[in-house]
Amino acid sequence: MMLSMSFMVSYILTMLTMLSEIIVPFGYTDNDASAFGFWITLIGNLGGVTAAFIIGRTGHYKYTTIGLTILTIVGTIIFHLCVRCIPPAHGYWPVFISLIFVCFMNMGVQSYCMEYAVKLAPDIGESLSGGTIIQMFNLFGYVQLRLIEVFTKGIKNKKDIMGSVMVSNYVVLAAALVIILFVKKDSLKD
Repeated sequence: MMLSMSFMVSYILTMLTMLSEIIVPFGYTDNDASAFGFWITLIGNLGGVTAAFIIGRTGHYKYTTIGLTILTIVGTIIFHLCVRCIPPAHGYWPVFISLIFVCFMNMGVQSYCMEYAVKLAPDIGESLSGGTIIQMFNLFGYVQLRLIEVFTKGIKNKKDIMGSVMVSNYVVLAAALVIILFVKKDSLKD
């Protein structure tokens, strides 16, 4: 379960890192990317509070993660289509709303992932168990960014870079979903 959650968090870190490279070639500005990044991070934190509340009430880590992963994939597809198919003059709000949706769904995983790690290893301590998970997020995000760099090295058309970034994102999200589907226990109580 921790591996799936780590993929989910590394996906959003990569997405936020590459946001400008994804949308600027389609007519958006770096200022648009900055504004999107600020607001989606802020609203994503509300998603974290919401997900933590749901987990607190139900204790269902697996099913919550499956739902959030599927909704993140749907939101990412909508974002991808909005950027690619709608000019910025008409697409600003659809792109912005789809990003808000993605971050609201995805960033919730980060908050309860830390809680899950701490509960999974109660004798270790929060700084070590939580810190280890953060290192996994960062490692997977770094690897994803390096792979994107390798795959986009020879690409001349900036719009084609978005395709490589999005394929990478879809692979990470699909891996997160497949991994979580094979987890047998839904909660720490099972």
